[in-house]
Amino acid sequence: MKKQIIMTGMALLTLPMFAAVENVSYGSYDGLTCTNLYNISRAYSQDEFLATPMAEFNNKTRSMVVRDGKLYIAESRTMSDGDENNDFGHLIVVDRNTGVVEGRVQLTVNGEPLKGLLCANQIGVDDYGNIWIMGLIGNSETTPFRLYHVKDVVSGDTELVAELYLPEDEMDAVGRHDYFDVVGDVTGAQAGTVIMSPVASGDNTYVVGFERDQNSEDWSGHMEGYCWSTMGETYPADLISWDGAPMVRIVRDEDSSGELYYIDAFVSYPTLYNIEGGMLDSFVNVPSELRPQTNSNGVNEFSFAGKNFMVYTNTDYDKGVGTQVRVVELGPDMAFEGMQLAWDLPKGGLGTLTDTGSRMMGICPDVVTDANGKQACYLSLYKCNGGLATYLLAEPGFESGVESIEADTTTGATEYFNLQGVRVDSPAAGSVVIARQGSTVTKMVVK
Repeated sequence: MKKQIIMTGMALLTLPMFAAVENVSYGSYDGLTCTNLYNISRAYSQDEFLATPMAEFNNKTRSMVVRDGKLYIAESRTMSDGDENNDFGHLIVVDRNTGVVEGRVQLTVNGEPLKGLLCANQIGVDDYGNIWIMGLIGNSETTPFRLYHVKDVVSGDTELVAELYLPEDEMDAVGRHDYFDVVGDVTGAQAGTVIMSPVASGDNTYVVGFERDQNSEDWSGHMEGYCWSTMGETYPADLISWDGAPMVRIVRDEDSSGELYYIDAFVSYPTLYNIEGGMLDSFVNVPSELRPQTNSNGVNEFSFAGKNFMVYTNTDYDKGVGTQVRVVELGPDMAFEGMQLAWDLPKGGLGTLTDTGSRMMGICPDVVTDANGKQACYLSLYKCNGGLATYLLAEPGFESGVESIEADTTTGATEYFNLQGVRVDSPAAGSVVIARQGSTVTKMVVK
């Protein structure tokens, strides 16, 4: 192995200082505002997107998570490994509020690089703030489910937490696994752990799940066994397979139970299930104009300002508005029925270039509360081969503070300009402006 492939800590990247901001006005929804903080995508700022590390390995940079104001994009970067090439796990670190790429971190396990075909295909964060990584499984009969914990996002130090196989009596459910979700504590120290994943290939709509108790090394099946099939409990009905790249999103609860979760696949809409295999809710009672394109995968939910929202991928790359999500307020008791459209984001999408089959949209809501108890949600979206965008959804009176790169405060008074370059003497709270202080220029959200 060539030693130069091992990086020490975060590798700093020389990239444009400021990301493009959409020249688009999003209407308010029931008093809540939506403001684009940046859009680095093929649809809006292609040259800027192509200058980022997210574009370098296109469909091998697939998933994203948010923690502590940073976006971590998982990348299985192809590099030299002796006389051969291999995929090596990395994190691309992005400031959530500005879109500035801060660096790339190579993941190592016991001092050796994490490697293998799409070894960092899925990234997530558990209920205790631990970042985890799982890789593509081409065939779960021969390849185990490997769960990794990223112990240090600066050095890339990573540990293997579990290496799991299905038992022989449940081999009917073996197949390809692209995407996963984890709740509880990936380390097992503060709570138990649940891992779930739908089977992408096969002759049935299988979902696999593993669980363990707190402080235990013994894993068991999360359902009655390790897997179940919905067979007939799907929407559209009677699906015989999830087809390609299905994703799972476990619903978070106080007990990290993993009892409820969404499945979204090539041939289905986002649908809510329980661990008995029952379909609890779907788009069956939702007006057709609110239903997404079936082969666009991605769903999440969040609550703020007293409202419950779901966000799902509305269109994939092969539509007029390519790669777009839809934000809806759910109906009473968080039901699909009665949902109301809030926003389609971005208005122009993230791009129409194929992602060569990965299909999953990274949807990362991050709800924050200011000193006065007002709430907002930073909603970050990522699609490989498409781009990255973040929006601030806020209730009236929310004070976000200065969300920017630290400015030089020793060079005189600060001048403010709107995004069209017109000077603004007293910018309104919540507006996005360009601040100039001496030779330092900063994009910021006004407090």
